[in-house]
Amino acid sequence: MQNFIKNYKMSFALLLSVVIGGLLGVILGPKANVLEPFGQIYLNLLFTLIVPLVFFGVTSSIANMGAMNRLGKILLSIAIIFSVTAMISGVLALISALLFNPLEKIDTNAIHNILAHAGGDVSADT
Repeated sequence: MQNFIKNYKMSFALLLSVVIGGLLGVILGPKANVLEPFGQIYLNLLFTLIVPLVFFGVTSSIANMGAMNRLGKILLSIAIIFSVTAMISGVLALISALLFNPLEKIDTNAIHNILAHAGGDVSADT
């Protein structure tokens, strides 16, 4: 049990911070908006770090691989997984857009007027 806690210490800290943030939002209500810039800074830093961490993690794993003959098989499976997840994401986005019309409550005439004043091409009939 102690080894489990040691391995997942940072995950527990992250989960605890989410719970504390939610409780503060419920307890403080609109006054909690004062803390919003800190949350935005944290999220922006996190989003900035994710891509390099994943890239260097995968690159480091490939570079430290002992059996290079397995590399082709692993890269093929990675390419297949990425392709399948991208297709699933695209299909889910298409289904969501068809089920829940994203332009349902949007005044498209206002968008056409804004684009016309900005010099955009609004010749396409939508």
